[in-house]
Formats: sequence, C-alpha cells, structure tokens
Amino acid sequence: MKIYPIILAVICLLPTASFAEGAFEVGVSGAKIGDLGNSNGLEAGYRITPTLRVRGGYSTLDYKQDRTFSTGQIKFTEQLKQKNARFTLDWFPWQDKNGFYGSAGITHLGDPSTLSATVTPTPGVGYSLNGKQYAAADLGNITGAVETKKTLPYVGVGYNHCFGKKSGNGWYIQAEAGQVSGLSSQIKMQSSNPNNWSSLPADLQAYADQESTKLKNSYTLYGITIGYRF
Repeated sequence: MKIYPIILAVICLLPTASFAEGAFEVGVSGAKIGDLGNSNGLEAGYRITPTLRVRGGYSTLDYKQDRTFSTGQIKFTEQLKQKNARFTLDWFPWQDKNGFYGSAGITHLGDPSTLSATVTPTPGVGYSLNGKQYAAADLGNITGAVETKKTLPYVGVGYNHCFGKKSGNGWYIQAEAGQVSGLSSQIKMQSSNPNNWSSLPADLQAYADQESTKLKNSYTLYGITIGYRF
C-alpha cells in the first residue's frame, strides 16, 4: 500500500482557497518510539471545522543495537532504517485553537529491522534449537528480520498551544503521547548452514517462532512538534 503519496495528495487537495486564518499548520517533530530510539519528521495539518483537524506526518527511525533474545544463546546485531507515515483525525472538544485533543488514525511502517549474528565456536558450548543440539560451527552466519504488519491503528492524546494572535496564526508547540498496536511481530531467521544439516533450517525457524511469541504487540510514542500556523 503506497500510503505516502496518498497523504501528500490529501494535503495538496485541501481547500486552500477557503483557508481560515490559523487553519493550516506545518511543523517539525521528534519522538521517542518505545525502546527503539528516537525518530524525526515533518507533519502538516488542517482544521476542517473548529473541532476537527486532519493531519499527515512522515518520520524516519534509524538505530543499531546488540540484542539477545530471552534464551540468551545467540547475540544478534539488530539494525533498523525505517521510513514511516501517519494520518490522523484530531478532535478538539473545546473548539479552541489551543488545547487538548484526542487523535485516531493509521500508521504505515516501512522496512523491518534486520538481524545478523556470527556464532563463534567456543569449546564445550552448544546451542539448543527446537530440542536439538548444534555446535557454533554448524550455525555459521545467521541473518534474519523482525517483520510486522505494515498498516496499523494509532490512538493518542495531545496538547497544542499557539504563541501567535488570538485568531490562531503564528508559532505553535505541540506535545503528544500515543500508541501503535497490532504489530503481530514475526522473527524470520536463516543460517549459512556450513555443515549442511538438513534439520537446521526448520529448527532455527522454530527457535525464531518461539521468540516471536515473546515480542510486544504494540509500542508507545512520546512526541514534540514545533511549527507555524497560517
């Protein structure tokens, strides 16, 4: 689903000819994304009524970290370079240019994170996969990914404050907390299998499937946006 062009098209097709003062806003944003790290992005919004705003955003998330799954047997390097988009409808219950709002919409996630590991032979150390024992020399290089669903529901709450005129135009700052749910994370793993064990591909994926059940199905984000209303 090519959601990025859709968001851009919606923003471009907004009724610009009838803009009320302070109805259109653009800003730069930063957010803490669960335990994944920090993202940076751009967003634009338009007040379609005194209480409703449509908003589209684009952000990038880039991180690299060492990761050990719950069994603690194999140490992986996990890397994520993801470009995400979000489209929401925001409700301001007090019909004010400033104030609290509730938000609901969809988030579209980009490429999944990748996994890589080189298992170094250690005397006397074996690795149990799906009930079978393998030596480090049997596993070789392991690669994989942590895949999730692409398009997911988003809900959040926030506060928007403008430092400009009472009419609403001028610089503004916005704080928001939200949650993306329904990730259905699935780990995929493959091995270089240097000793050509016929059972290794299935056993390694069984290990990955077991670890997948322990992953979170949602993440929380905390964001700040600074922008300008026209």
